[in-house]
Amino acid sequence: MPRPARLDKKRASIFRRLFSFFSSGKVFFPLFLLFTFFLVQSFFRIRERSGQLDLFEDEVSALRDKVGEKLGDLEYRGSSEFVYKEALEQLGYTRPGEVIVVLPDFEKEKEKTDNGSQEAEENQSSQNPAEPVPNWKKWRILFFGS
Repeated sequence: MPRPARLDKKRASIFRRLFSFFSSGKVFFPLFLLFTFFLVQSFFRIRERSGQLDLFEDEVSALRDKVGEKLGDLEYRGSSEFVYKEALEQLGYTRPGEVIVVLPDFEKEKEKTDNGSQEAEENQSSQNPAEPVPNWKKWRILFFGS
């Protein structure tokens, strides 16, 4: 059943009126400006988020490197080499046939000489209380103990 030509002309005229209304500057230009504003705003939002994404990717790669280092350290601490080193240094254990050489403690001897030099300074200061000790003498006493 064909439509009457009158309705088609009526619809066509309605569409022409709507198109002319929307394409006129009164509505089209503000809509265009609004669309452009939202487009620019979304562009800058995407740009900002991509910058944040780059920062997060850098942070993730740094954390992955750190995890790799920690895993390497954990693997080393589980090795027999580390266990031997710790047993040697901390507990003084050795393997059969090895000998540990114990050297005299130089720090204790240095403290003894320091105490002796302090006593010598006290004796000198009690003899000449008004005269300060020159810096070169202080350095000599510090390094050589006399």
